Amino acid sequence: MAIKPANAKPVESPAEQPQPDVAASGSPTEVYKLAYKYRSEKNIEGLKSVFSKDVLDFMANMGKDENKSLDDQIREMTGEPQWETDESRNEKISGDHATIEYRDSDGNWTTMDFVKEDGKWKLSLPTGEPTKESSPAKKR
Repeated sequence: MAIKPANAKPVESPAEQPQPDVAASGSPTEVYKLAYKYRSEKNIEGLKSVFSKDVLDFMANMGKDENKSLDDQIREMTGEPQWETDESRNEKISGDHATIEYRDSDGNWTTMDFVKEDGKWKLSLPTGEPTKESSPAKKR
């Protein structure tokens, strides 16, 4: 039996080790895929980490009318349908703003806006007219 020195730090298993924050250095597309994953997992804290301040403020204000917390609002959103994959296309970056197209719950291509906050891409409120391609994809 080995004796550990008194000042030895416990060894963390891979699951316990801090995971890199993909949103910290990820592109808008990578952040969207992370948000899709968090939504599928109903990971409220994860979603809050990829939403911009304006989205968080908007959701919190919307919940006030119904006495719902921000977490309640996000939890409710995770129960709404989304497309079966995190498919996206046409990432466009212009300074601290970006857009991608993703498939909405009906399979139509829809624009999602992003803003850079503290050096990280975050999902933001739409800055222009949402675009939607009329031909939905076939569900697999």
